[in-house]
Amino acid sequence: MNFLIVLSVILSLTSGMYSQFATTSSISLTLLPVIIIMAWSILRVLKDKRIQPLGGHYLIIFLAVTVLVVGMFKTGLNSTMLKVIIYYVFLLILANEMTNKSLNLLYKLMLPLGLLMSIDIFYAVAKVKQIGFTFNSLRAYTLMDKQYIGTLFLVAIPVAIWHFVKKKSIFYLALSVLFIVTSILFMQIKTLILALGLSFFVVMWVFRVVPKIKLAIVALLTMALLVVGVTTFKQHMPSQIVAAASFILGDTSEVNQRDLKYVDTVAMRQEIKDRMMDLFKENYMLGIGFGNYAKLDGGLMKSAANPKEIIQLPNASENGMLSFLVEGGILSTLMHVVLLVYLIFQASRIRHVTMNVLIGFTVLIAFVISNFVQDNTYFFTYWFFIAVGIYHCSPKGQREQEDAAAEEYADSVEQDQLGFTKHLLAASPTHNRPV
Repeated sequence: MNFLIVLSVILSLTSGMYSQFATTSSISLTLLPVIIIMAWSILRVLKDKRIQPLGGHYLIIFLAVTVLVVGMFKTGLNSTMLKVIIYYVFLLILANEMTNKSLNLLYKLMLPLGLLMSIDIFYAVAKVKQIGFTFNSLRAYTLMDKQYIGTLFLVAIPVAIWHFVKKKSIFYLALSVLFIVTSILFMQIKTLILALGLSFFVVMWVFRVVPKIKLAIVALLTMALLVVGVTTFKQHMPSQIVAAASFILGDTSEVNQRDLKYVDTVAMRQEIKDRMMDLFKENYMLGIGFGNYAKLDGGLMKSAANPKEIIQLPNASENGMLSFLVEGGILSTLMHVVLLVYLIFQASRIRHVTMNVLIGFTVLIAFVISNFVQDNTYFFTYWFFIAVGIYHCSPKGQREQEDAAAEEYADSVEQDQLGFTKHLLAASPTHNRPV
């Protein structure tokens, strides 16, 4: 079962490769282990006639599914609606079947997977240098598109960083730097800066990894530096940030002509938001139905970079929470938000905060934050890490984390003793004396 759980996540994270190298769809490959896990779990529940106690999560998910079923009578049943219902049910199945061993295996595999992706990005850099290096052209030469790479590193970077924090190994520090450089500097996945920066802050605050007063000071200083940077040192700030900030502030007169394309990106998001809010008013309680926005025509807008050019808007929101609100309505969105808030509240009461707990909640919160600037609603890994959070808050998860915490403590004591022994040998007057 541990293998199948890990396999489902790995297939989801690497699904961006299938369109280039495989004829089988990524959805069918990911669903295969999911179906086996669901069937196995249901059979075991019927045999044992018991399930893991997960507290209020059962009630919240039951209400969420009930709202979706009621909404089907208004918006109709389609494959996307059915997919969301299955994801909710699968949360409970995963939380019942998950173990600390499955998470250990997953996190171990994420490091070589992130390393492989980093090597591929460096290879893409070498390729585009031959044709005139630009960061924007990298995505045409990598194994996966930018969004899939961002999702993979959304998991791999916290794994590497928390391994370094806990084990103080230069190897994990090197991997952390490598992943950050390739994903943020080369691929320019700016979502990672926002999502991971805020998620690390929230996790350190909730689990008291760092004193809260120090975190508050760091947060205030960071915000002050950003404001000063955008307003005073525009010429040294990334052009995308300056262009986006100028559009939001309502004055793009000082934006360079070549950077107006970044204004178009922000303007498109604004147009899409306005259009979706108009649709939201049609059925604000139950929404227009999951998957139905993608069936509509995206619409048109004038380009800021070239006023004579008309841009075709995509029929995708690029904002998961907005998509949830418009397609699922207030009731479905409320149930989803209640589930996430209840999960964070439960997390603050975890007694044994191990490395796996820190990794799991860092990734989960990063997914939630990034869901405001990209759509993770239908991405399996997003729901998987919600299940990871439920597992960590469950009595079973806390028992296993208690054992893991004891092992981590024993390892740290052993490392301290080894370091102390080396220090004594180095200080000994007879050490290294020639015989």
